[in-house]
Amino acid sequence: MFTNIEELHLQFNQLTILPNEIGNFTQLKMLLLYRNELQCLPKEIGQLMNLESLVLSDNKLTELPHEIGNLVNLKSLKLYNNRLKKLPDEIVYLTNLVDFIIDENSNLILTEIQKRFIEKLMHNGCNVVVDKDLFIRF
Repeated sequence: MFTNIEELHLQFNQLTILPNEIGNFTQLKMLLLYRNELQCLPKEIGQLMNLESLVLSDNKLTELPHEIGNLVNLKSLKLYNNRLKKLPDEIVYLTNLVDFIIDENSNLILTEIQKRFIEKLMHNGCNVVVDKDLFIRF
């Protein structure tokens, strides 16, 4: 089987669903899913413990599974231009992020814990991009 793949490029495929079997690709370091039609992610995404880069931009995501917090090796998380309303609090476990892009999610509301986490990322030199009005609320 192809579970030893380190990069998976699935952008521009009009995907509406990411199969639960994505969790079998435990050696993945890069998963590119931008410019699809994804509305949600399976909780099995949290099994990708080696993942370093996850690009979910330009989809229709309204929320992320709590299991996203398991991706502790993640360095880059790009979520811009989705329909995110909230992030799971488990996002604060992603302390190795150096690139965190969440702008263009006009309905996104952050909890206080998430705001402090983002401030800490920025203080540590992480490239954080958020909507201007969301940033003003810090």
